[in-house]
Amino acid sequence: MERNMKKLLYVSFGNANTPGRGVSKKINGQIGAFSRKGYACSFISGFDKGIVVRDQSGVEHYFVKKCKSVRRQICEWCIQNASSFDSVYIRFQFFDPLVFRMLKAFEDCRAKAVMEIPTYPYERELVYQGLKGVPKLICDRFYRKRCASLIKRFCCPLYDKPIFGVENIQIRNGIDTTTINIRKAHEDDGTIRLLAVASMFRWHGFERLIEGLRDYYASDRKRKVFFNVVGEGVELQKYKTLTEQYHLNDVVVFWGRQDGENLERAYDESDIGVSSLGMHRLNTEISNPLKTVEYMAKGMPVICEDGEISISEDSPYRYTVPFDESNIDVESIVAFYERLYHGQNVEEVISAIRRECENKCSMDSAMKPVIDFFDM
Repeated sequence: MERNMKKLLYVSFGNANTPGRGVSKKINGQIGAFSRKGYACSFISGFDKGIVVRDQSGVEHYFVKKCKSVRRQICEWCIQNASSFDSVYIRFQFFDPLVFRMLKAFEDCRAKAVMEIPTYPYERELVYQGLKGVPKLICDRFYRKRCASLIKRFCCPLYDKPIFGVENIQIRNGIDTTTINIRKAHEDDGTIRLLAVASMFRWHGFERLIEGLRDYYASDRKRKVFFNVVGEGVELQKYKTLTEQYHLNDVVVFWGRQDGENLERAYDESDIGVSSLGMHRLNTEISNPLKTVEYMAKGMPVICEDGEISISEDSPYRYTVPFDESNIDVESIVAFYERLYHGQNVEEVISAIRRECENKCSMDSAMKPVIDFFDM
């Protein structure tokens, strides 16, 4: 078969009906990287109560079987169509008998299977899902080694050793900057606006910043610092409760989930992006949140934890906080803002950050090790 005729299936167990979400952008960026290297790519994912299959021509087909879970529908479609593909790239959720049967079908059809595990070890992520996560974890522990025996390679941004005895391809988060609009500059009115766009899980750790704002406003400060929080999730109520408790309602603003023009407005009205501040809770010494790269693509400097590898440690556009539970030092963030913007043309700063992202965080460079493996 000619190289440019290789057929690849991208499998995501998430819901594709989430426009604007970082994960959706990442998936589309990865598919674009495969396509630019000559792969005819198809995509399958959940969509509401059914599944969506995007064929190699870009046409989307929707299927709904109300008596079956979305996860079962995805796996059964893959089993039925396994022979149509040379390679399969799977985004990990957890292992179970459905995934085992799906992987076995690809193995029988000689399709190379690579599975991306965004964070490893991943057990804490399942535990943090509460009552929903515990049965998943029990099932995962029973099936993981059987499933791993059918996977040719794992790939993980933060891990460089074999996973379950299978060789791991270490990748990093990349982004397709052509799909992301650069933010617009706004007038400096003396206020610093921080922005967090996230799905609000425990590893986002935004209570560290809320606690820091309480400390900051405990005495008179020359600059007003706002914290815009965009998104929903299991930790959101905790953030709201802390905000009420510390009387910060006038400086911590909860936007809810936003997309389209409203999300663009949130970026345009903010100055610094806030990445995950609780990655240390996942029992890992380094982190690689996709959101960091997205902020950079928008032309925003970033607040991130020590150990973040998405951008270089000596980048002038990152402010690094300790990899622990300490409150964030907001006074130091003010100093970071002033170093970055004082006496500078804001539009030029925004453009410089965007250029650094384009040069160092492209999706093509991030996915090259995986594509090289599929090409073998």
